[in-house]
Amino acid sequence: MNLGNPGYSLLTRTSFVICNEGYTIERFIHGMEAKYNDVGQWRYKDLVAAFGAKEGTYKTYQVKTKQEVHDLLQDEDFASGKSLKVRRPELNLRRLNG
Repeated sequence: MNLGNPGYSLLTRTSFVICNEGYTIERFIHGMEAKYNDVGQWRYKDLVAAFGAKEGTYKTYQVKTKQEVHDLLQDEDFASGKSLKVRRPELNLRRLNG
C-alpha cells in the first residue's frame, strides 16, 4: 500500500502501525539484542500530515493498552469508516510483541 499518498485515494483506508522497537522476526533469527534490528521510535501518527493529507480528511490515534485498543475498535465512528478517508492508529507494543 502506498502510505505516502493518503489524500489521493478515493477509498477509505485504515492503516495500523505497530511500534514495538524493531524487527521481531529478525530478532528470533539473528539475535535478540542485535542492534540492526532496533528501530527508532518515531511519531508515526504524524506522518499522514507530513505526507500531505489535507486537514479534516484524516484522523490519527495512539493506543498503548489493551483497553485503549478495545475502546478504539468499539468506537462507532472508527468502526463505521464513514467520517474520514484515512485513519491511522499507532499501536505501541512492548518489544517482541507484534
